[in-house]
Amino acid sequence: MNCGTTSQSAGGGDAPPTPKAGHDAGNTGGSAAKPTPPPVPPRSSKPKITPKPGGKPPVPPKPGAKPGNTAPASSKPAPPPVPPRDTKPKIEPKPDTPTPAQPKPDAGGAPGTAGNPAPKPPAGKADFHQPGPGAPNKLQGEYTFKPEPQKIGGSQYGDVTPMQEHIFQGVIDDKIAKWKQDGLMNTPVDIKVYYPPGSNQLKLAGDGHHTFAAAMESGRPVNLQLWKQPGGGLPNPQTNWADTTPLPGKPTAGQWQK
Repeated sequence: MNCGTTSQSAGGGDAPPTPKAGHDAGNTGGSAAKPTPPPVPPRSSKPKITPKPGGKPPVPPKPGAKPGNTAPASSKPAPPPVPPRDTKPKIEPKPDTPTPAQPKPDAGGAPGTAGNPAPKPPAGKADFHQPGPGAPNKLQGEYTFKPEPQKIGGSQYGDVTPMQEHIFQGVIDDKIAKWKQDGLMNTPVDIKVYYPPGSNQLKLAGDGHHTFAAAMESGRPVNLQLWKQPGGGLPNPQTNWADTTPLPGKPTAGQWQK
């Protein structure tokens, strides 16, 4: 009898084979699979800055804009809105603006000029000032004075004499009211005068009696204009205003109104 054969028979058959290295019938993972790596710890959103040896500590970056703020941290505030500008500038009229015919005098100047009125009319023809450029040929001189307010109708005033018999208070009052309304109380008013032949006493040259009387009553400056008269002018029978009667109201048609 064969011993090897007997031994296999006694065991009841062939012995199972020894499994080899590798996958087993019941092991799906296998001995060669890599292990799962360990989890990575979360990093901080702000990187850590390591200072250099011997140097200054690093300056951390500036924080960004706060939530809800869209403007940069370094932006300047917006300037205030500029109000709209009117395309047509408003020009306020000046109530005391003189007319072109009567320019506003400059302050100062020689006595008897528009900028420095004298207290009374000139003493003689030599005291008149030469007229400015462009003056009429018949205008020989000018002299400005500012009178003390006074009524001269029927008075002994004789520095400038009249040639009318009457003046009317209504005309005088109207002239003064108009001057005040127009802001002309400080602007000299022009009055034409002349020296009669052989006389050194001024005389009104025709018109201007009510204007001169109104200026004397209100204290408005008077610019006497010395005019050359044909033939030297009429003689002066009146030496003052005593014979020029002041009448109330206004004149009728045909009477003196100037």
